Amino acid sequence: MHKPKACLYNLLLGMLLLVSPAAMALPLPIFILGDSLADNGNAATAVVGSGGSLFPIPFTGPGIVPSAPYAISGRFSNGPIWVDYFSAELGVPIAPALLGGTNFAFGGANSGSLAGVPDEPFIPSLRDQADLLLAATGGVIPADSLVVVFGGGNDIRDAAVRAGQAFAQTLAMTGDPAQAQLAAQFAAQETLGSSLLNFAGIITDLVNAGARNLLVANAPDLGLTPEAQRSGVAGNVSELSLLFNQGLEALLLDVDAGVPSLTLNLLDIFGILNDLVAAAPGVGLNVSDPCVDIGSVCGSPEQYLFWDGIHPTTTVHQILAREVLSATGLPLPGSLLLIMLGLVLLRPALNGAPPITPRQRA
Repeated sequence: MHKPKACLYNLLLGMLLLVSPAAMALPLPIFILGDSLADNGNAATAVVGSGGSLFPIPFTGPGIVPSAPYAISGRFSNGPIWVDYFSAELGVPIAPALLGGTNFAFGGANSGSLAGVPDEPFIPSLRDQADLLLAATGGVIPADSLVVVFGGGNDIRDAAVRAGQAFAQTLAMTGDPAQAQLAAQFAAQETLGSSLLNFAGIITDLVNAGARNLLVANAPDLGLTPEAQRSGVAGNVSELSLLFNQGLEALLLDVDAGVPSLTLNLLDIFGILNDLVAAAPGVGLNVSDPCVDIGSVCGSPEQYLFWDGIHPTTTVHQILAREVLSATGLPLPGSLLLIMLGLVLLRPALNGAPPITPRQRA
């Protein structure tokens, strides 16, 4: 993607405004804002449209996070993602916005401007996506629509990178590990604070525009990802994930309390991921290694939680689709129950229970 952000923004807006009102008037309009976990084709369309190439496998390095969607799927996974399964089972089209649909999610997106983090010039943030949605709907979101907000992971990764940089810089200047640790904590908290302000603004704007059915996903436990495990900072990244999720839940409670007619549900991605990891020994699921690694690809991706350094396999996305259906309160179709019969076994009886280098965006 080699276009300025303004050009990409205008391209998105222009294509969206071509969508007819009839096309937007679905039986249950579903709008999605998000990052790579929810992008079913926007990033791929933009990459190909700007003369770029989708990502090959296996990796040749550096790292185990792709800089573009995969050529095999046009997504940041080895096949369909939860949006695709969710759409198919409901019988409600959720196509990428760049192809005239209602899914605005874009791989690599963060929430918006973040303290201490350079703005990404090529990728529409969730703030940008919300503005595009409001422009496409004329500033009015139908009260019977469902709006899904699926982001935060990239903000946490940005906070981790900034914390690592602050630690290294302060240690070099002072030689005091305690001061360096305080500087790292301050940097991470400042970045996450600006992230939560972004989310508060986005959700408030959606509600003010008429949205009355919202599903907001919290962030996964990024300390469990192969990226964090290999970087040696898994514990720190898990703490940042928890800190972000606590702040997100608090702001959602505030928004929900202020609008009696609002149905605002939280999708606990953090809990889902931890449940899968806890269940893994009993079902033979590899939760430590990425299926796609530098120079190699596993033979049985359905036995892996992670497709690459941070993204789940399509098998896990099937589970996420079921969880999204459950969290929205929409009826679970019988066909999905059949599809998920084996996968549900991954969560049996689980009712309780050195600095990162500058990352490639995901």
